[in-house]
Amino acid sequence: MDLLNTILDQVMDSNNLQQLAAKADVEEGIAKKAIKAGLPAILEGLNQNSNTKKGAESLNEALSQHDGGVFSDFENGKFDNLDIADGGKIIGHIFGSNQNAVTKELGKEAGISSNKTMKLLSLLAPIIMGFLGKQKKENDMNASDISGLTTSLMSNFLGGSGGGGDLLGMVTGLLGSQSGDSDKPGLGGILDDLF
Repeated sequence: MDLLNTILDQVMDSNNLQQLAAKADVEEGIAKKAIKAGLPAILEGLNQNSNTKKGAESLNEALSQHDGGVFSDFENGKFDNLDIADGGKIIGHIFGSNQNAVTKELGKEAGISSNKTMKLLSLLAPIIMGFLGKQKKENDMNASDISGLTTSLMSNFLGGSGGGGDLLGMVTGLLGSQSGDSDKPGLGGILDDLF
């Protein structure tokens, strides 16, 4: 089962895309471009965080609170539990001090403002966390398994037709540049802010 395409298929479903675009107040075509750039950026942020033992443990614990319900609702076209405020907090922890730079570059790619890009990212974040939480619950995953999953998802993306190229390289570079920064919020803070 190609888990990456499971996410992409659901997010790019015409009804779901229409609702995401409406919530972010952008045209569907613009939303599609922003999502194509933003989804792998979020995955890469999660992947980099989970590639350390502490980060993997923090993500694993956070996913214990994301049991997949949001993703299951999303699969069924229900958006009631999609919390953009919590999504914004998740994005802040994933990208840390580079959040503005990331949203600016993603916005340039899609041709929209940083604010609207942030709205879309904040809608995507709970969906992705819900997807990972669902995988954790259904497959009884531990921190190491979650780390392997995020690595596998990014490998599949880079090896597939999704592209990524310079934009994803920029995101990776920004996140990597702060890997030694002890002030980086990291995923651990999600637990404090959300739960």
